[in-house]
Amino acid sequence: MEELEKHNTKDDCWIAVRGKVYNVTAYAPYHPDGAKKIFKHSGIDATKQYSKSNLCGRL
Repeated sequence: MEELEKHNTKDDCWIAVRGKVYNVTAYAPYHPDGAKKIFKHSGIDATKQYSKSNLCGRL
């Protein structure tokens, strides 16, 4: 998780979901709820937030 925490900017955005880490930097502008939603959870384990979203099951 220490490495994940380093990638928490809009130019280098990683999130973890269910134990897997994803570089979502390029995807963020295309997120259905907007890039801000992705950036809000960058550098953290976003499993809880992802599970509540309408995108659950797409990863």
